[in-house]
Amino acid sequence: MKPMMISEFAARAGIGLETVRYYERRGLLPRPLRGPQGYRYYGLDSLRQVELIRGARQLGFSLREVESILSSWTKGATRCPALCETAMAKIQHIERQIAELHSRKRKLKTLMSQCTAAGGKSCSVAESRFPN
Repeated sequence: MKPMMISEFAARAGIGLETVRYYERRGLLPRPLRGPQGYRYYGLDSLRQVELIRGARQLGFSLREVESILSSWTKGATRCPALCETAMAKIQHIERQIAELHSRKRKLKTLMSQCTAAGGKSCSVAESRFPN
């Protein structure tokens, strides 16, 4: 595969040009090779790295967590305990978020049932101080 200029690389990676530049500044992507005119050229390894970044972001990992994952990945340690630990921490965070969302849903249903019970004469949602 021939090296890609930034516009082709961004299109194939499914990200914007500024995102490519941001990832480079942040150290998530290595500095690309430069042609005689100063154009950036990217290879397949950089494309795979962006795919890893995008996949991790879709799973809810922060850029800081992605940096840690990439650091392990580029060292060839994709099965290391640190990655499993990071993934487990993310699962626990998601479970806490789910529990919080369920709690909010219950509270809203309670408030709505009070509105319905009042026959529309009083709105418990509007009058609520939104207790915890």
